[in-house]
Amino acid sequence: MIFVDTGAWFASVVPSDSNHQKAVVLLTKVSFLYINKKEGANL
Repeated sequence: MIFVDTGAWFASVVPSDSNHQKAVVLLTKVSFLYINKKEGANL
């Protein structure tokens, strides 16, 4: 069994969540790093 904490994802799509803005920023940064790593960018 694998447990996945979906709290950050939930907060990112629910504007009324108290952590909404932080979650959006975090997921944006993680996505950017993942995409650039996948494309072979040297960050």
